[in-house]
Amino acid sequence: MIQALANHLSTSENGDFIDLLGGSVRTGVQKTIFKNLTFENRRSFNQGEFQVFNSLEGVPVEQWLPKIGISPTMNFTDVSAASGCRGVIRNIQQAAQTGLIESVGQSYFLNTLGGAQLLPFGRGEPPASSPMSMSLGVEKNPWYMVYYGVKAKTAPRQLFWPMGDPVVLEARAFAKPFGGRVRPWYSRRWASGDSRSSGDRVDLLVPSRTRADGLLDSPNDMTRFPNYSRYPGDNLGLGSYVGQTGITNRANWLNLRVKYSHWGRIADSITSGSAQDTLAWDNVANSAPRVRDFEIAAIAPDLFDVTYYSVEPNYSGNYLRYLSPNASAFNIPGTAPLRADLGSRTPGSTGFSVQNQMSTVRDVGFHVPQAFYFMREKSHLLTGWVPNDRVLDFQNFPSNRFGQCETPDDDYDMKVPGSCIAGGGRVGYSVKIVSRNYLRSGSIPLGGDSGSPGAIANPPPSDW
Repeated sequence: MIQALANHLSTSENGDFIDLLGGSVRTGVQKTIFKNLTFENRRSFNQGEFQVFNSLEGVPVEQWLPKIGISPTMNFTDVSAASGCRGVIRNIQQAAQTGLIESVGQSYFLNTLGGAQLLPFGRGEPPASSPMSMSLGVEKNPWYMVYYGVKAKTAPRQLFWPMGDPVVLEARAFAKPFGGRVRPWYSRRWASGDSRSSGDRVDLLVPSRTRADGLLDSPNDMTRFPNYSRYPGDNLGLGSYVGQTGITNRANWLNLRVKYSHWGRIADSITSGSAQDTLAWDNVANSAPRVRDFEIAAIAPDLFDVTYYSVEPNYSGNYLRYLSPNASAFNIPGTAPLRADLGSRTPGSTGFSVQNQMSTVRDVGFHVPQAFYFMREKSHLLTGWVPNDRVLDFQNFPSNRFGQCETPDDDYDMKVPGSCIAGGGRVGYSVKIVSRNYLRSGSIPLGGDSGSPGAIANPPPSDW
């Protein structure tokens, strides 16, 4: 879905593309301008002199939104029948050839347990160009700036100007998003002209990044094991006691009864666009096993997430409901089902989002006091930007709104991004006007810590 939406921006024509509701952006802008013109300006408005500019048009997606490829090593403890019964460390690529699986017969693994679906995932990583190759998502190249330009001309007969030619008026404006981010860069710096970020990792615990060809620079890098930080500065992650036990206690483990079959259809849900998500599901009883709540709780937002990401608490209610009926307009392939956030079973469903993940953690009672890094309230996600009561007051931070919400939208039919109707912060993007001189400047500080300023790679044309 991310690739399809990005391609849609890059392959637009004449500055026009489809908005979230399936309509033309150019048409919407034109109607807005026309509606706000004075009578004389409206009468002389020349549609042929109306132009729009999309800064990403013609820019290949891999240049402005490169994928962060990874190839983590997944080891497990196998049991060998040789010289008695002893534990042997294996990696996932060896699963179908050695140890206990070999001794009990591959047919049992492949047929009875349904392991045949998992074999392609264990035999090797798909090519880097494949949408099935493992990744941490994408990172936004700061030197390709996202902005939109509008230019229009009128020739009105103004008051007190009854004679001579009308005065030709030309106006242009540029706007860009602010207040949100796709995700943090993989590394902390991004030099002008580089194709990816560099330097120290933002999350020191995530697996090593692959090169463009999908291979690792160092196959012996210990960070190939799956891990991630739960808060800024975390140097243990899932290797800590709290990381292992932070969503439960001993009482909640009793009678958990995890079964292999709970994930027996995981390959189908990844490759075929089926209705099933990748979390545990009891296909016999057609119900959610208890371990599913553990999985949902484990991925609920933490301190690291709200520090470095823009986390929308109700993606399904604010965005998915519009994306789903317009999927074909965005050229989203049928093999990429538009599901809600993890925890939702059905593509297109608007019944489960991040705020429900947080409720699972809180309401089911999995929290233990040591797991301080879990966010307790969805209002804590409102860290993207804060409307200030005093427009020009840049010194006093409005702490009474940041990460807070006086009026959530829970009891209202109208749903808004951030799920906060009034009296709080915001999450995601807003829009601000920027000057042409700024966009054509050669000294914009975009490269991160200690990075040298420079010019963006996609400035507006000289005739704009």
